[in-house]
Amino acid sequence: MFEVNEYVFYGSEGICRIDDIVSSPFSDVKIDVKYYVLHSAHGGNSTAYVPVDGASALIRPVMSKGDIAALISKMNELPLFEECNLKQLKEKYSIAIRSGDPSEWVRIIKTVYDRTLNGRDGGKKVSDAERAYADNAKKYLYKEISTVLGIPTEDVERYITDNVSA
Repeated sequence: MFEVNEYVFYGSEGICRIDDIVSSPFSDVKIDVKYYVLHSAHGGNSTAYVPVDGASALIRPVMSKGDIAALISKMNELPLFEECNLKQLKEKYSIAIRSGDPSEWVRIIKTVYDRTLNGRDGGKKVSDAERAYADNAKKYLYKEISTVLGIPTEDVERYITDNVSA
């Protein structure tokens, strides 16, 4: 169970702070269910209510500083997504984004970067959809690292490049 004021990663919301744990905020629910009250750690006014024992919700603790150091040290070893047709590749990206796994986000970023540098399918440009997946992966990764390390989000890329193993 998570605690009030703890940071977590929650689905499409990204990094959130648990502001409270409350009984059902929904008046039509008759059973006593506890909910986490989540607010984005990086702006936005939305509130998410996640059942404490809701196994279906994608909620996980944020990485620790040690987890971040380990991820950065193994970034060069993480494999690219295998070349396949674009539809299959976009499905792999989608699954990787939804996994909430920072190493999968790194794989997306690396794959799109590699495909941008080396061209794809006879030199055609990387699609806007692929770039959007990479941008989304960067957003989630950078905001999590920013939150844990207490550095501005715009400084995360420099932090990674300064600390990645050669």
